[in-house]
Amino acid sequence: MRPGSSNVWKRSFAIYEIADVDDWNSALMSLVEGLGGVDHLSAAILQIRPEFVEVDVSVPARESDEQEDRYLDADAVRLVARLGASFGILVS
Repeated sequence: MRPGSSNVWKRSFAIYEIADVDDWNSALMSLVEGLGGVDHLSAAILQIRPEFVEVDVSVPARESDEQEDRYLDADAVRLVARLGASFGILVS
């Protein structure tokens, strides 16, 4: 789509995936910074006006060895809220 064009894409999306995450908070912050930071992403979201913005987190099953000591802290949740995004939580 060209700037100023009135065409609207019916369905488009972007997926960024980080595998083997030990610290979800750092991974989320690094991803956002790598995409230009919260202010840049917020401006892009306002300009593009997508139907929704979602952050999907795949969490290990409760009481599994992989689950222990993994959580999203308040700063990570605030960051996602500031983007106007919702969380999608997938249990693996």
